[in-house]
Amino acid sequence: MQRFVIALALLVSLAGFLRAEPSQVKGLVFVVLAEPRMPPAEAVKANLEQRLGRSMPIDKMETGDTVILFRIAGGTVAIGLMDRPIPNKELDDVYQFTWSWKTACELVVPHKAHFLVSLLDTNLDKVDASLLLTQVVASLMPDSNSIAGYWHGNLQPRDAFLKQSETASRQRLPITLWINYRLSSDLLKGWTITSRGMRDFDLMRLSRKTRTPTASHCSLSCWA
Repeated sequence: MQRFVIALALLVSLAGFLRAEPSQVKGLVFVVLAEPRMPPAEAVKANLEQRLGRSMPIDKMETGDTVILFRIAGGTVAIGLMDRPIPNKELDDVYQFTWSWKTACELVVPHKAHFLVSLLDTNLDKVDASLLLTQVVASLMPDSNSIAGYWHGNLQPRDAFLKQSETASRQRLPITLWINYRLSSDLLKGWTITSRGMRDFDLMRLSRKTRTPTASHCSLSCWA
């Protein structure tokens, strides 16, 4: 819910740019930044065009000091720079589930800013919309100022995001960027594995109970 509140706040800030009828948010992703720095809009556009090729041309670009808009696929991609960390300690519950990134807590906690990347309207289905968002986020990660992508509760380091975005397609979906798996325990019921992100594709949430715990990590020292 909080992500959509933030998206609405961004839309208010974009009121001077979005002159059409009220838009509907079709996707929302964060990019974790070390510093509140906006990349050159033309460089982002060139990077995105190279990634998309001729399959999805950018019809128009509009920019502001902290905003980049792309008119594409019948809708709008909105990139907004937020000169503060992701709010309300939203990431505190995420670090223990970054299974393949054991230093996530230490590297992400000091971040000072983030991009909010929204997909508004468009004529794309949910898979193609997510593939487009994947390439937009990757186009914002040319240097080390971008620390990670944060997608539906799933935190992935910059290098991993870029690597998977290179081969992302309908035939090779970047599932680990979009879907996160979580492990919880109960003294009576044992261990439960659940998924986050499946409902965004109109799929049932995965939930499975097991008596055998799976290895996990939690960088408690990060909060010492």
